[in-house]
Amino acid sequence: MGEVFLGRTPAGRAVAVKVVRRALADDAAFRERFKREVAAARSVGGAFTAPVIDADPDAAEPWLATEYLPGLSLQETVAAHGPMPADAVLALAAGLAEALASVHRAGVVHRDLKPSNVILAPDGPRVIDFGIAHAAEAARVTRTGQVVGTPGFMPPEQAAGQETGPAGDVFALGATLVYAATGNSPYGRAAPQVQIYRNVREEPRLDQIEDARLRALVADCMQRDPAVRPDPGQLLRRLAAPPDGTGWLPETVAADIAGRAEDTKALLRRRRRAPVVALAAAGLVLLAAAGTLAQHFLAGDESGCDSRCHREYDSERAFAAEWDKRLLPLADCSTSVGSCPNPLGIAAQLRTAIEQRPDAARYKKVLDEVPHLSRAADQYSTCFAGASLSCNLAVGDIHASSSNVLGLLHDVPTRTFTGS
Repeated sequence: MGEVFLGRTPAGRAVAVKVVRRALADDAAFRERFKREVAAARSVGGAFTAPVIDADPDAAEPWLATEYLPGLSLQETVAAHGPMPADAVLALAAGLAEALASVHRAGVVHRDLKPSNVILAPDGPRVIDFGIAHAAEAARVTRTGQVVGTPGFMPPEQAAGQETGPAGDVFALGATLVYAATGNSPYGRAAPQVQIYRNVREEPRLDQIEDARLRALVADCMQRDPAVRPDPGQLLRRLAAPPDGTGWLPETVAADIAGRAEDTKALLRRRRRAPVVALAAAGLVLLAAAGTLAQHFLAGDESGCDSRCHREYDSERAFAAEWDKRLLPLADCSTSVGSCPNPLGIAAQLRTAIEQRPDAARYKKVLDEVPHLSRAADQYSTCFAGASLSCNLAVGDIHASSSNVLGLLHDVPTRTFTGS
């Protein structure tokens, strides 16, 4: 739908600024939806959401500025570090239940809670992106039979094109916890239309959750009958206090979040020759693109690489294994919005990581292939904005190019790399 930029207020506060593509801004129906998003986000408060700083839904290019959260999305975290331990998932459940409680108190239904809309920030988990939210008492904002949401995470009633209320968010909470604990959707990996069918017709696959307490909690959240699902307040009474900071997370995840926060501070301190965009009415300056489709990959230097790109590796095999963790999730990209973990940012970071190696010349074939991945990623980000290119073609290009990059990385002959 647009791009998300890292911005800075006159007081130096970091903000995430969503700027709608001009082509969409000319669509009256889309502009009305964006106004609803702004109204929903403004009405929601609480420690576990991202507060709105400013917005102009009537601008030529409508925009929305919220507090910037210098952390990792849950989707990004699981892709890089694997499923989370049960204790951490239960702590996450408390934070997300608290967030939903504040959302529902404001009379809003989120309608698209999923791993990419959960940010693990330095001060705890947050829920973001109210793009398809609506007032709880409002009539349906979509046509009969039109499905809006994310296959595999939406409740059955939403997948069937029916009205969904606060209980639908609780179902999505349960599905998100399944992903955090297992790395999979509760309906498995399949094409979006297959997942929608499973949403409506099948029971979620919870046998993959080993912890009995967590499995029971998720089962209650994902009851097919909305009337028997617990509300967020009832969930909170079953759980410990919502988490604060990152001490509840695995050490490697906490370290990556801390690194992201440091990268943000460094970028805010650095004076750029010219901002990417200036929103003069609000006094905001946009410093750098934070990614497409709301995936936040911050630049730690001019190259677009964060602190993780500066590591030293014992061998080419270790270097390739590190990038396996980042490139393999691209095989799961589909035409479902949010399914692709920022291929544009991954391509930029890989290029910089190779260029910083003293033996970068040995990776020439990889560097020659990376632009193909970047182009495919750029096409993927625009196909959701109504461009003529088929989303299926863009997804296929990402699959092919990321596979080629991985193959070339593993083809580099092994030689001890000392980093000197």
